[in-house]
Amino acid sequence: MAGNKGVIETENRTFYTGEEIAKMLTPEYIRGLFEGEGTFSNDRRGNGERIPCVTLKMHYRDKELIEGIRDYFELRNKVYEYTHGGRHYAMLIIRDIPTLKNTVVPFFKNQLLGHKGVQFEAWLRMFPYLNSLHHRNLPRKQPYQNAMDAPGLEPGTSAMPAPLQMRVPGFEPGTFRM
Repeated sequence: MAGNKGVIETENRTFYTGEEIAKMLTPEYIRGLFEGEGTFSNDRRGNGERIPCVTLKMHYRDKELIEGIRDYFELRNKVYEYTHGGRHYAMLIIRDIPTLKNTVVPFFKNQLLGHKGVQFEAWLRMFPYLNSLHHRNLPRKQPYQNAMDAPGLEPGTSAMPAPLQMRVPGFEPGTFRM
């Protein structure tokens, strides 16, 4: 333990290989990771125009995990590396409008449980054209596409849980203003 007192130093690698990570990723895991490490924000083009972007940034040692998430969504984006303030990072940035609109928005809509859900809704209000109903199929690994595939479910029942519905007195969904 050199340097930080009480911190165990380890190698800069993931616990699982990239192939193992790809097999283990679930929608819930990805959403949880974005709750803590992701951002829904914007960049500016040279002319000052704001464009939406989604970013997932972590320490470089988790680059394989970020690449696994990129591959889960079947993206061709590069996972960037950079150093800042003496720390080495890996980062996935998604700016492509069709990908944001057809993959990212339906994947996260009504699925983020913490404050990131509020940020996501504010981000959608900044870029309302991302919130249309024309979405392609979501990435693979959706559990039980039909109820007959799920063990123990009766025909006509849903294998997917309903989105969490939280009611706050005096607040109606979709009316939050920043």
